[in-house]
Amino acid sequence: MGRPQFQYGNSATKRAEVRLSAWLDKSLLAYAAAASAAGVSLLALAQPAESKITYTKANHEIAPNNTLSLDLNHDKIGDFRFSNHIVTFSTTTHIPFIDQLKIGPQGRNGVMSSAAVLRPGVQVGPKGRFRGGSEMMVAFRRFCTHTSTTFCSTSTKGSWNNITNGYLGLKFYIQGKVHYGWARLNVTVENQGENQGVYALLTGYAYETVANKPIVTGKTKSAGANDQLSLSENMREPATLGLLARGAATLAARRDRNASGK
Repeated sequence: MGRPQFQYGNSATKRAEVRLSAWLDKSLLAYAAAASAAGVSLLALAQPAESKITYTKANHEIAPNNTLSLDLNHDKIGDFRFSNHIVTFSTTTHIPFIDQLKIGPQGRNGVMSSAAVLRPGVQVGPKGRFRGGSEMMVAFRRFCTHTSTTFCSTSTKGSWNNITNGYLGLKFYIQGKVHYGWARLNVTVENQGENQGVYALLTGYAYETVANKPIVTGKTKSAGANDQLSLSENMREPATLGLLARGAATLAARRDRNASGK
């Protein structure tokens, strides 16, 4: 007789092993799917915040003896303040005076490079030097001699003398975090006639919504969104009130209304 063959296990055991194997496969697949989903979620959380530039087109005049508050992110809190202030020294017919256009940061905010005139395409960011105090942009001075009220001399000081599409680099805080932005202005110094003085027009401003991320002057859209710069070949032009849309004409109209008592 041949050697007997021994069979380990029975059919019930085999069925149990098949069910266990199927259950393990199913559990492993579910675990792998969950782990994959968790990994994707973690990767999504690790992605940096989406960069976005918020641009605001403007047409705000800053005439002599006027101020303008600049709220870059529209949270109803002024981030910077433009001041166009006249100081007079006499009560004669031809009044000697100094007219100064300044920008003053609010709180811990700052202006890049002592309120220097920046061209389009300049990066405003952590590598820039910012000052927190009030900075003079341009000053116009008229002086008349004591012996005559008909002879007066004029002079202008400051980098913003007759500038078209000049930019200011700005640093400000949103909920304690640093953000960077820019403001674009036209500035004209009128040194003849009855409306002598400094006239400025804010034409636009923008800021980067991602904290500590630099912004480029003239850039109005984020990368990949038909990004373009607001370029200007000639930033310094002859003095003309036409650059300011209203300028001295507006001031003259105000004076006429005041003189007529209206």
